[in-house]
Amino acid sequence: MKVEVQLMKLDTPSINGRVYSKETMEEVVKNFNESQIKGGTLGQVEDLSHPTDLKDLSHVFENVRIEDDKVMATMKILDTPKGKNVQALLESDVKLALAPRLMIDKQQKINEDGQPMTDENGQPIMENKVVNLISCDIVLDNEKAFEGNTIKIGD
Repeated sequence: MKVEVQLMKLDTPSINGRVYSKETMEEVVKNFNESQIKGGTLGQVEDLSHPTDLKDLSHVFENVRIEDDKVMATMKILDTPKGKNVQALLESDVKLALAPRLMIDKQQKINEDGQPMTDENGQPIMENKVVNLISCDIVLDNEKAFEGNTIKIGD
């Protein structure tokens, strides 16, 4: 089973309040695509411990791209035990969604003059800089990271 999915919505706060700019994510998506192995990037059903065991793999992403204000991809559900579970849940109208797994680097914010910014107490003002899109996990719809990340089949 293959479905077109939204991985992220750009320039819009995620559920946890993070905003990812289109400019930043264009570079991240470019680097992501250049580093991919043949066949795409593997993903799994979310588990709080982020397991890396092959038995937990459920899907693969192909053709990751930016369309307007969204990061989109083709998601192929794998013929693995977890993949079969995902497919059965989707076919039973259980609402599943995607949560991107990003590598973030915290950096001190810089003002227009190139100087590091601090708050009123002299503490550095930090900002998140996305450096890598690792994958996207399948989660329950109420745990999704962005509006519009619900997985829909047959649309």
